Amino acid sequence: MNAWRFQEAHAAAKQWTAEAKNDAGAWLMRGYAAVESGDAKDAVAAFGRALAIDPTAQVPDYVRKKE
Repeated sequence: MNAWRFQEAHAAAKQWTAEAKNDAGAWLMRGYAAVESGDAKDAVAAFGRALAIDPTAQVPDYVRKKE
């Protein structure tokens, strides 16, 4: 993400969440990488999963408003 390689970061985050299904941090990273790479649908789903794992996860406000 810091190198502005959002497509690659998103792909890596997808792989990370496949391996660490119950890691809220991995799902948060996937959500933020998805936003930056333009995949809004995956971003909302990833942030939702992070909240399901940890209700205190720091997700964007628009995700919480959806609830």
